[in-house]
Amino acid sequence: MILFVSCLALAFFVALAVLFVRSAWITDQVTHTAVIRSGEPARWQAYKARSHRGVLFFSVLEFDEDAGIYDSSYLGWRVVSDRAAKIGPPARRSTIERLGFIFGSEGGLGTNPWRHRFLFVPHWFVLIVLGGLSAPLINQIRRTGRARRRAAAGLCPVCGYDQRATPGQCPECGMVAHPA
Repeated sequence: MILFVSCLALAFFVALAVLFVRSAWITDQVTHTAVIRSGEPARWQAYKARSHRGVLFFSVLEFDEDAGIYDSSYLGWRVVSDRAAKIGPPARRSTIERLGFIFGSEGGLGTNPWRHRFLFVPHWFVLIVLGGLSAPLINQIRRTGRARRRAAAGLCPVCGYDQRATPGQCPECGMVAHPA
């Protein structure tokens, strides 16, 4: 299970690293819009994930159909890549916001026909987390390679002791050789 999670984290790490480099020039965005309540007016919800200039942006926008934000052609999934972003992060005020972590909400059902919750997370933070999660897989690959190199050289795969004189069992660590 740990190696599966590590393998998945490594795959996400590579994909996010490519997205991070790409975000210097191109803004990538995925949006899903759905009707969450029918009626007059219908209630819609839009989930958005965006990568722009080293920052990941996640948001949930809940609004009335007649708010004028989206029309019915926006229902479903949309993937857009653009060279010029139309929205940037809000002004940064606190220390945590200067590091790239911004979260909050706008609007509200009592005053506006929409409500917007958002989160900005820098790519570097997610890359550190994914790199840490993929460490067990990287260590396993490293150990397996080292054991193969040692066995090919006539050394004990576990401790590296020269086993050419005692091929059946390592006198150093007690490892029993398995027939190939």
